[in-house]
Amino acid sequence: MREPASDGFWPEKVTAAAAVTFDVDAESAIIGFSASNADRLSLMTHQAYGPRTAVPRLLRLLGERSITATFFVPGYTAERWPDTIKAIRDAGHEIGHHG
Repeated sequence: MREPASDGFWPEKVTAAAAVTFDVDAESAIIGFSASNADRLSLMTHQAYGPRTAVPRLLRLLGERSITATFFVPGYTAERWPDTIKAIRDAGHEIGHHG
């Protein structure tokens, strides 16, 4: 039988927590698979959707709900999309590296 959360552990008797994380791989995933993919415009454009379109939308939605998240970003993506990474940071989110 489960016991209710103690008053000393969870703030305001909250009984659950969630970690909100996003991987912002951008083009790094397909280039890492095969460098020749860099010459495939359709793939590169598809992979750019995350930093170009999805991240700004996510930042807006998270901000409207006062939710902070962790965005995991490969080094290549951070170098290729510095303004996107700065926007994540400036919105108060955590940035983690993954490769």
